[in-house]
Amino acid sequence: MPRPLLTLLFLLLSFLSSLQLISSARQTVTFPISSPSSTYSAFTPITKSIDLWGIPVLSSADVSNADLRHVASILAQYLDNDEDGCPDDRNVVFQLNEYHPAGPYGVIVFKDNEEKSNLERGLTSSQSTMYSWFETLTVENDVKSSCSGKSASNSCFDETLRSTFNLISRRGLASISSSNWGEQKYSTIADEMDVARGGYMTNPPSTYPDDAVFTDPDLGYAEQVRMFAYYSVTSMLGIHENRKLWAAEDGDPCSLSKNNDNGEDCSPWKPRSPSLMKDILPDMFTFLEDDLSHTLQCVCGEVGGKAPDGVYQIEGGK
Repeated sequence: MPRPLLTLLFLLLSFLSSLQLISSARQTVTFPISSPSSTYSAFTPITKSIDLWGIPVLSSADVSNADLRHVASILAQYLDNDEDGCPDDRNVVFQLNEYHPAGPYGVIVFKDNEEKSNLERGLTSSQSTMYSWFETLTVENDVKSSCSGKSASNSCFDETLRSTFNLISRRGLASISSSNWGEQKYSTIADEMDVARGGYMTNPPSTYPDDAVFTDPDLGYAEQVRMFAYYSVTSMLGIHENRKLWAAEDGDPCSLSKNNDNGEDCSPWKPRSPSLMKDILPDMFTFLEDDLSHTLQCVCGEVGGKAPDGVYQIEGGK
């Protein structure tokens, strides 16, 4: 074959290869924002909506598009942790967007607590029931996009990580598998939580046993199960690796009203990384890994999984 033709063929193959690379490059998703469904007309001043696989993420006009998209992206990264553009477990999404006959569960983002309180005061009984299907956040106190994912610290933490996971855990996972993820006594995670707390306790004690590694003093049993699930999964994803969640020197647990040695707020949770989960709560570590492999996939947390950071990227062309 003549050299000019070989050169042309080489250039053509190189061009086609570059097109393939471009088409498979990861692209940050920018969710379209629309007006909310008329179903939520009573939720004044809610004027914006993102439809995430049928799950409504709503906000008021005073919430920036960037903050609304950040919340939707965190939720998307939990549900599609491998970021291939499809939920890792469609059953979880089905529980959130279709299974509930009266309407989907979702998230509402407010500007501040005053805006949130004003809405809540004006709701009727039936409207309050619908409102209870939503996790709520305020930009003023909760949404901190610069402190999300592995950028979380004690002094700056994105509460979006907690609220969106609570939606998935409470309304999705617990509904699919109450025996494993239910917030009642004898579920798998409740039993594991009792191990972490040093025994079964209906209400938090004034003093936890010395071997307790999860010691939140302010929550009832079901809420503690939910918090335990959140800490366990997000620790597996590495979200808390840069946070001080336990008083290290004397071994005393932190509480939400107690400061650590650096004067920063800390939370009552010791196994804050995958390696600590494996060492301190080996059965919970194994449960998450096994459940991940067989049932609930990446939504449950996986060593090496991506910590949601609000930058939801999928491969181009999908």
